[in-house]
Amino acid sequence: MINLLDFYFDNIRKDEYHYRFYDTIKYLVNEDFLYDLNNPDRKKFEVFDSIEALRKIVDLCEPSINDYTIVDKCLFYTSCYYIHRSGYRIKQFPDMVSRPYEDLFKFTYDDIKNRLYSMGVKTENGSVTWASRRAYASEFVLEETPVRKFEEITLDDKFIELSNRSASFDEMAIDEKIEALNNIMENLLKKEGKYLEIDYSPIALSFINNETIKQYRKDTQCFRHKSEDAIKEKNKYTGLQKQFLIEYGKMIAETIFKLVS
Repeated sequence: MINLLDFYFDNIRKDEYHYRFYDTIKYLVNEDFLYDLNNPDRKKFEVFDSIEALRKIVDLCEPSINDYTIVDKCLFYTSCYYIHRSGYRIKQFPDMVSRPYEDLFKFTYDDIKNRLYSMGVKTENGSVTWASRRAYASEFVLEETPVRKFEEITLDDKFIELSNRSASFDEMAIDEKIEALNNIMENLLKKEGKYLEIDYSPIALSFINNETIKQYRKDTQCFRHKSEDAIKEKNKYTGLQKQFLIEYGKMIAETIFKLVS
């Protein structure tokens, strides 16, 4: 048997989408939940394989659940993570386990209702019954996630992956863009705790090098933090300077992306 909580903590990385649920799941474990063998809810996190993990998600779609507990939420997050890392996705909702909502109701209520509505499964007054939703959820099946070649992944895909709200670069606010550029440089360059040293001259001649990138990340580090000192540091930059940091940073990020791919 596999414990979904153990699997999550043993495998999760900070650069993964599902890391955003870490604090919520850690809070549950800090309540001695993981180690209390007499706690009946602990059994909920034990599965034999991905099919059983899918059943956990299907069970959470039941109309009898009016308010999700922290146990329900963590069961949803860890089930999605386990299915995703096992190389599967839900056929009816291909992106759901790789990009689960923080709010379960968006999936168990809104997404399923809207899908059935688009399929014409509704009553005469235009509503979708819980019986229809339950029946549809019971038909969920897994399929292997197609392997995506690295060259098919775009730089904006990486921005979306690293964004706390799954935002594309163009959807971000000015300060958010600078923070995202700093983050993506670290994500692309930091491997096994060390930063790659790259020859940028084949693309950038002498205008971008390892030292200029270090300086850029140092100068924009304040955009990654919310402390009072960091806010004061950010406020020193004018609007034109921030725009320059965005344009220059995007040029650096694009260059790194092309070379590491």
